[in-house]
Amino acid sequence: MEFHTKSKYDEHVRCQWDLVIDVCYVRSTNATVVGCDNGLKLRNVLKEIRKKRALVLGDFNYLDIDWTAYSVTSTSNSDTYEFLETV
Repeated sequence: MEFHTKSKYDEHVRCQWDLVIDVCYVRSTNATVVGCDNGLKLRNVLKEIRKKRALVLGDFNYLDIDWTAYSVTSTSNSDTYEFLETV
């Protein structure tokens, strides 16, 4: 069954059973297609589904995140930090 959020984020596919499955592509370099606020849109969707059982997959393109240490590099921008905090 397809599941729709109120938040708009174009670069993803989502299905829902007992689990929301969200596959997304983040931080495209094509701002003409995705806009300059793509990271914000994704964070809004993630916040909206955070109370659900969810599996979020994708190419997040946040190279400054150290997923082992759950940290960002000192040169990371605020979008990278906010994404990590949201996740």
